[in-house]
Amino acid sequence: FFSLDTYAHTMSTRCVLCSITVAFALSMLVMGTEQVGEISLSGRDIVIAPPTNGSFIVREKDVLASISTLFSAHTRLETNNQLLRSMVSNMTRNNVVVEAKNTQLIQDTVKVQNAWCRSGQAPPLLRSVVHASSESVRQLLVSVDGRRLFVGTDEVLELYNIEDGQSPTLILYYPIATGQVNALAMTSDGSAVFVGMEDTDIVMIELFLDAFSNYFTLSFHGSAVLSLAVSDDDAYLFAGSADNTISVWDLNASPSPQLDRSLSHDGAQVNALVFTPLNRLLFAGLSSSDIYVWRKALSSFMLVNQLTRVQSGIRSLAVSTDQSAVYAGTEDGMIGVFDAQESDLLLHLFQAHLTAVTALVASSDGKRLYTCSLDGTVRVFDTTNYRLNYILTHPLHTNFVALAVSLDGKYLYAGTLSGNIVTWDMCL
Repeated sequence: FFSLDTYAHTMSTRCVLCSITVAFALSMLVMGTEQVGEISLSGRDIVIAPPTNGSFIVREKDVLASISTLFSAHTRLETNNQLLRSMVSNMTRNNVVVEAKNTQLIQDTVKVQNAWCRSGQAPPLLRSVVHASSESVRQLLVSVDGRRLFVGTDEVLELYNIEDGQSPTLILYYPIATGQVNALAMTSDGSAVFVGMEDTDIVMIELFLDAFSNYFTLSFHGSAVLSLAVSDDDAYLFAGSADNTISVWDLNASPSPQLDRSLSHDGAQVNALVFTPLNRLLFAGLSSSDIYVWRKALSSFMLVNQLTRVQSGIRSLAVSTDQSAVYAGTEDGMIGVFDAQESDLLLHLFQAHLTAVTALVASSDGKRLYTCSLDGTVRVFDTTNYRLNYILTHPLHTNFVALAVSLDGKYLYAGTLSGNIVTWDMCL
């Protein structure tokens, strides 16, 4: 046993000195001063809350000191190395969270954070938390001009102003149907938005300025519509369903879109769809863990591949900014990176989350991949090596299910099942 002196500096730089007895040996570097906020216990998680303002670096000794402090306050916890290795320690600073299952992970993450701070790049900052009109925010979509954020909730489509980087401000509330919104898609010219509904229908809403004008209901599926995508020429809408089918709709038909065909596969619910304009490929992620790939040629669709490289059902799909890769998030927290040009080459496979990857989105410059999960985190990966850069969280809002990024890449939006839109300034 030995003592560490830890300093908790408030934002006015006032210092409080306290000695803390640590019940296990340390083999970590002790770095410079730090600013820490309130220490608390949430279940079996250690939480170091951020100070009211500003940013700070969390050091290895902060984690150990926090655990020791909580051991004193909660005697039911055992003070041993095994507990340190098994528990997940959440260190929150300006809502940048590091999760660590052992001391080495703590060291590695702190090294990343310190290198990040030394590079002069500011950490992501929590900008705002906006409560939507419904209990759950299920889908997010940034308009093609970057001025508006579409939010799909339970039975409602909402429109928010995000122009000039402002925090989302509600400008339109539009009840659309019975059942939750499962999917959103938009034409490339921004003239129409499509809504996939739990009640089996697809709703097409034509847009004029900031108003929803014409409204069409497209009916075909026998179960919930789970995913949507639009072709690059705005000629076709693709819809994946829990009834194991993919419908293709002719958007040029008059007076409203008409069913053109359905695409066949071996049968599993279609959780995710993406279309890559460069290669004109449609990727469909199924709950069976398969990814089917069709190539669009004129008015025909040819099945060109069936990918079976992951072990768990596909939950989400996204395409890289340069359209060279397709990202597939699975039910067991893995992410597979597929070559979108060859369409059958698995470039990388890594563990991203503890539970299902509910949403994926690439940054506008293509350098980062944003992911979210029901494990309560939003994560940022470097797309050059798929190394984890940052883990974002909010102490009051978990169960992230939707993501969107502003066109300039400066702001990241996350939707939660608790009905909130959480915005981070990525400090680019």
